[in-house]
Amino acid sequence: MGRLLHRLQLVLLLAPFVAVGTALVFGLTLPRGHRFGRAVTVEAAAERAFALLADVEGWPRWSARVRAVEALPEHDGRRTWRLKLGSDRRGAYLTLADGTPPQRLVFELADSAGPFRGVWHFAVVPLAGGCRVELVEEARYGNPFARFLVHLASDKARLAEDMLRDLARALGEASPEIERMEPAP
Repeated sequence: MGRLLHRLQLVLLLAPFVAVGTALVFGLTLPRGHRFGRAVTVEAAAERAFALLADVEGWPRWSARVRAVEALPEHDGRRTWRLKLGSDRRGAYLTLADGTPPQRLVFELADSAGPFRGVWHFAVVPLAGGCRVELVEEARYGNPFARFLVHLASDKARLAEDMLRDLARALGEASPEIERMEPAP
C-alpha cells in the first residue's frame, strides 16, 4: 500500500509540470499570430459610421462587449484608452495609431497583462445608399504558452465580429450579416 501511495503522490506532483510542458511544446508549433478580415454593410452614411468608431469613449453605448472606456494621457503624442471588455478586470490598452476621416482608423491593441499585441484596421467605404465597414485584425502573441491558450480557449474573430454587429445595430440595421473577407497584404 505504501508503494502505491508513493507512486500516486509522484504522479500528482509531476502532472502539472507535464501539462505545462505539453502546452509549451504545442504552443511552439502554433503560429505567432493571426490576421483576418470581417465586414458589414449598412444603410447609413460613411460619416456616421466613422463618427461612432472614432468616438472610443462612446463605444460602451453601442457595443455589448465594451463595458467601460477610460481615457488615458497621450502616449507618444497619440490618444490612448483603457478598455474593459466583458468580465476581464485588467482591461486592454487601445491607442489611435492613424486615421483619415471619414475613411480609415487604425488602433493598436495591447493586453494589459502583456502577451497580446495587435492592430485593428477599420475602413469605412461609402456605397450607394450606405457604407461598408471593414475590420482587419492583426495579432501577435508573445510566448508559446499564450499561443496555446488562445488556440485552446478563444474564437479569435469573435470580438471583431461582435463589434461590427453591434456597430451595425447602432446604425439601424436589424439583422446585420458579418462577412468574412480576405485582407489585402
